[in-house]
Amino acid sequence: TDAGQGVQITFSSNSLL
Repeated sequence: TDAGQGVQITFSSNSLL
């Protein structure tokens, strides 16, 4: 779902930072 993707993207971004 879009909501699930959004959470994954946010988590990935935090990991990159």
